[in-house]
Amino acid sequence: MLWCNIAFSTSRVSTIHCAVEFLRRSQGAALNIQIFDIENHGNTAHSVLVAGLMEEIAQQSNRIVEFEAVGFSELISEALVHQADILDRLTITGRASEELPIVFGGRIPKLKRLTLSNPTGWKLHLFQAVTKVTLFCSGSNLRMSSLIDFLDGAQNLQVLSLSRYRGHDRRIVRRSVTLPSLRELYLSFCDTSQIIGCLDLPSSAHISILSGPELGSQHIFQYLPDTPGFLNFISDSGSLTITLNAADNQLCLSTWHRDKPSCFLRVYDDRKRLDDDWIPRSIDAASRFKPLFNIESLTVSTRDHTLPWGAWLSNLNRLVRLDVRSVDLEDLVFALRPAQAGRGRVPCQSLRYLSIKGYAPGAIFEFSTLRSCLLARATAGFPMFRLRLRTKEWVDAMRGDQRWKDLILSQGEVPDTSVVLLTHRACQRFQEIQPPY
Repeated sequence: MLWCNIAFSTSRVSTIHCAVEFLRRSQGAALNIQIFDIENHGNTAHSVLVAGLMEEIAQQSNRIVEFEAVGFSELISEALVHQADILDRLTITGRASEELPIVFGGRIPKLKRLTLSNPTGWKLHLFQAVTKVTLFCSGSNLRMSSLIDFLDGAQNLQVLSLSRYRGHDRRIVRRSVTLPSLRELYLSFCDTSQIIGCLDLPSSAHISILSGPELGSQHIFQYLPDTPGFLNFISDSGSLTITLNAADNQLCLSTWHRDKPSCFLRVYDDRKRLDDDWIPRSIDAASRFKPLFNIESLTVSTRDHTLPWGAWLSNLNRLVRLDVRSVDLEDLVFALRPAQAGRGRVPCQSLRYLSIKGYAPGAIFEFSTLRSCLLARATAGFPMFRLRLRTKEWVDAMRGDQRWKDLILSQGEVPDTSVVLLTHRACQRFQEIQPPY
């Protein structure tokens, strides 16, 4: 019903008159209230109109389903004192440094979604039905201790979104808060390390971080806290995806629990504001990122950067699957090749599934080197179960080395239109083929 949607601006008299008429015609139906540009006009006729309308709305608190106030003044806090029995969504945003008084006397039994510009003084445990909270903290002086006080006891909170939060605590906050039901955490341009370090999350939670260079980070991993709880959270994921894109100046880092991402970190900004060495520093820091050592599956995609595969693979002692899309595959193959010293010098001994794709068109790749590498690993007792290459790359490989063609054809493999898989049965034949001299 049209009359149920009541929206007005306190600075425009025409909208106030319309709101009064809509409220009169709503006749007991559930209400959606939106108030914009809230101002206190003193003892003027305008102020009397606003105050009268607010009083009418306050008397209908038991009918309000959704309430949004952009801006804030005493008009709201003084008028909205009655219980809101069916209120489902509440949004109140004020000035950046302004603390927001609790409205409706704090008696909102069915509130599910809460949006605030400053939660200082609010206690989420008083609203046990709330499952989603959004905080817009741009320019606020919100302290981490106040944020923890707000979240403490939120047993049913499932989704938490924060944007533009900067820590204002003079001392290091050593408290933490447990959010047992949290499924999704979204942080946009926040002091992510401090926030995540103070949250105890379920292992199934999904973390999404959007950030940029204005925080002064030297590399992507500085956005993540070096705390035991968070390192365990990431380590349990078992899978990691790293995407580098110098053209768009972004580096995406994501970890996965089973089939869904548990942590997704995306950092990007204008190329002019992000120095050229930021991504290379992040690549170098990855070899010192402890959770990376425990993953079982790694996907890397980069068009513009070479990677320190020797340093990475030496730490990946549990890696089973590796999917690489890169401009330079020779370094990867060389790093996978066993050292001459024998069995104990085989890098990434747990690796069984390999997928590689070259980005550079017309790039020269010595497939005899790849075959030699796979043969050497198989001879040392660490064969691949599956190898995936683009069809074109297979064709080039078979043209240049008859022994690749004989190997594939002998297994009866039929290439599809995009990829050829070399299965474990074929991989077992690696030992039967002599490496090139």
